[in-house]
Amino acid sequence: MAELTPDDVRRWDAGAVLKVFQVASARAATLQSFGDDLGQVGQQLADWDGEAGTAFQASLGRARTDVLSDGRESANVAAAVCDAWEDVQITKGMMSEVDQTAQGLGFVITPDWK
Repeated sequence: MAELTPDDVRRWDAGAVLKVFQVASARAATLQSFGDDLGQVGQQLADWDGEAGTAFQASLGRARTDVLSDGRESANVAAAVCDAWEDVQITKGMMSEVDQTAQGLGFVITPDWK
């Protein structure tokens, strides 16, 4: 992997990172709601007896577990991306300050950060 350059930092798009956060957050909320709905369906059909009822409850339980697990993963992605979004904003702000200071002094920041 290539070394990070000042131009790389200048090209970072905090808006794109924020969009990923928003998508992951919305996905987590949707999956949580869907998992809750599946739980309610299971409760409403809890008195379904026989092989079909047992198979349905087992299948529904597995599906709900998978949905809620996916939702937790999306929430974790959203949390990590939120941190990255903040870091991108801070780093870009610092890069802008460095560029302004260098320009004011007549300096140029080289690709190897000198």
